[in-house]
Amino acid sequence: MARRPGRFPLFDGLRAIAALSVVAVHFAAYTSSLNTGAVRAVTSQLAAGVCVFFLISGFLLYRPFVAARLERGSRDLPSYARGRVLRIVPAYWFALTVLALWPGLPGVFTRDAWVYYLFGQNYSVHTFGHGISPAWSLGTEVTFYAVLPVYAWLLSRPRFARRVGRSELVGLSVLFAGSWLFRGLAGDYTLGHNWVGQTLGGTFDWFALGMGAAVVSCLRPRLRIRPLAPLLAAAACIFAAAVWTYHSPNADQYSAGPIHILWAGAALGLLLPVAFAAPRTGFAALLSSRVMVQLGVVSYGIYLWHLPLIIEAHTLSLHHPGIPPVLLRLAAVAVAVAAAFVSYYALERPALALKRRRREPIAEATPVAA
Repeated sequence: MARRPGRFPLFDGLRAIAALSVVAVHFAAYTSSLNTGAVRAVTSQLAAGVCVFFLISGFLLYRPFVAARLERGSRDLPSYARGRVLRIVPAYWFALTVLALWPGLPGVFTRDAWVYYLFGQNYSVHTFGHGISPAWSLGTEVTFYAVLPVYAWLLSRPRFARRVGRSELVGLSVLFAGSWLFRGLAGDYTLGHNWVGQTLGGTFDWFALGMGAAVVSCLRPRLRIRPLAPLLAAAACIFAAAVWTYHSPNADQYSAGPIHILWAGAALGLLLPVAFAAPRTGFAALLSSRVMVQLGVVSYGIYLWHLPLIIEAHTLSLHHPGIPPVLLRLAAVAVAVAAAFVSYYALERPALALKRRRREPIAEATPVAA
């Protein structure tokens, strides 16, 4: 069988885009000129970076399971679990502890500390938004990490394994629709903040899109997609979401409303030319540039560190009106990026080296077709 390497180098650049989008939306939220009217309707769509992260996880984590099934093998689950723990836990615990000491995070050093350290803050309206508030998505990711091997095992049963493409299409379609239904029910029965819609049940459709792309990547490894059409579709989805937000400013991205689906379309438009990269395109050149690759490598740290520091900069601007607030916020972003680099090279990379001591052969290559 012809084979294709399991490494997708453009994903580092895509992670950079997702992380910078999330930073930008929080920067805009604390900048009055960017947080009103039509401007806010546009800048708020940058929060779709979270959706991009979920699609990336769906693609990169599910692809080895599909590849193993096509090779009539199995994934090394202890190695998978060890890799997930080493990837997210050390950096998160470090950032959570440091940021709780300064500038201070609500809830961390209380009797609920275990909730934050064990990624449980997004399962209660009382803890949602405390600790490192963007880390609610980590709780959703951790749940996905646990569910994914179970789903892959079910799809590997003889009843489904004979027709991989058909079984995957049906399975992921059912889960996509079920997630949409779950969000609708959560919106009807949740009082106040729709935190239930931000759990795995309400966001699995985003993961499912990435998983579907992974299946296609395994079955059609020579498929190449030029970026123009997907990127135009992504831009159209963001524009439509901005228009909807402008006319419905209280719309919830995690309800069964259109913004959730439009963000999914935008994220998929960014993912496809990365997962099925056509060589020698401007988009590929941008994502493979040294700056984007380096920012993508440390994107996890940027995601963890930026918001508490932006909030602290906002607080300082209120007490020191003589300093331009935008400069304080820019300084906060710069400190967050610097902290992300320190975290990666001092902590994350050594932890990842432990993960790589045992490499899975199936991750190195994928068959052309079943």
